[in-house]
Amino acid sequence: MPANPFMFVVLLMKIAFGGLVGWLVFSAFTSPLPLPYYFKNIFIRWRATLATMLGVALVVAVYVMLQAMAAGLERRAPTPAIRVT
Repeated sequence: MPANPFMFVVLLMKIAFGGLVGWLVFSAFTSPLPLPYYFKNIFIRWRATLATMLGVALVVAVYVMLQAMAAGLERRAPTPAIRVT
């Protein structure tokens, strides 16, 4: 039974969110720069932030579409006319 690509994307998003929270906690205690500096730069460098978000979204979308196409091709593949026994 093929895996559901949507559930895989949801799992990746949960892992990414957990990594983000972990990074925030880690950087809050170990970074020489104050944490608000990072959030300020998100808005100051909004073009780079937007380009990064669009690039990641595009890669994920292409991956999901290719996985869906592969699952569809597997499901609709014709059975061989001659069976070798």
